Amino acid sequence: EVNSMILEFHPNAEQPGRGFATLVDDLALDESAPKVAKRGKAKDEVLKLRANIGGIIQQAAKQKIDVYFADFEITFPRGMTEAYPSAADLNSEFAWRFLERRLDEVWNALPQLAGIVLYTDEPDDLIIYNQKNIDRQAAVRRLIELYLRVCRRHGGRLAVCTFADYTS
Repeated sequence: EVNSMILEFHPNAEQPGRGFATLVDDLALDESAPKVAKRGKAKDEVLKLRANIGGIIQQAAKQKIDVYFADFEITFPRGMTEAYPSAADLNSEFAWRFLERRLDEVWNALPQLAGIVLYTDEPDDLIIYNQKNIDRQAAVRRLIELYLRVCRRHGGRLAVCTFADYTS
């Protein structure tokens, strides 16, 4: 018997700047940051994907299967840090507000979502691990708190996963 499923996408070479999968990036229009908001064909693709994912969630709900999204640390749409330089600095509030807004946006678009599985410590090319002047432990804690706040606001659950490289 299956009672839960996790949706996650593989990296897409047509979406530069992402070396790993993230469903939230694919489902967000990012209208809270107008300089990088998806428009035209990109917006149409998001709306089409939302409809497809919404259908999967509805079919799963009929079978009493909870659907979770996998998300990986902090990701931004293409051109984000160029358009909004403060997004690159996790000591600024801009990046954190943006992340929370985009999670809310995706959840509002797909309200039957059961929760999010957040992977931390995934690859070393993620934003938190590229920061030179932050307390990484505090940043990961803040990230988890942000995701938990959004999940609670929408009545969902948060699962936090991590991987360790035991070979080094």
